Amino acid sequence: MGRIEEYVKKSFSDIADSPEKEDLMQEIIQNLNEKVADLMELGKSQEDAENKAIVDFGDIDDIKALFETPKQAESYKDKNRRRFASFGFALFGSLIIIALLYSFDIFVVKKILETDFPWYVFPSLGVLFWPLSMLFSWLKHRK
Repeated sequence: MGRIEEYVKKSFSDIADSPEKEDLMQEIIQNLNEKVADLMELGKSQEDAENKAIVDFGDIDDIKALFETPKQAESYKDKNRRRFASFGFALFGSLIIIALLYSFDIFVVKKILETDFPWYVFPSLGVLFWPLSMLFSWLKHRK
């Protein structure tokens, strides 16, 4: 078995055997061997011609993707759970930021401005858009 055949068989080893896979592998091997023969006619050594043919062929993963069964990375429940977790994280993070703004308002702003107006409310409203957007995203994709 030549180097080209080994390369192609190794590249397709993780795909289930099927007639389509075998046909494609034979076609790729034939095309690469023809390219090697053409390069050798131009004066390259067999090893250099094989290397150049493999490199020029490019990424074989795109071709492999046609034969792989689609893997469902996440089920619908997992996606929904992840969106809900994102909402929870956004809500918890916003509460922490609002608590920091409230503390800053009490200990710094009130002493500098000498007023009782709750200035932390304005940036808090802006911070609340984060969990609101995550909530609407979760509700939009929830069934």
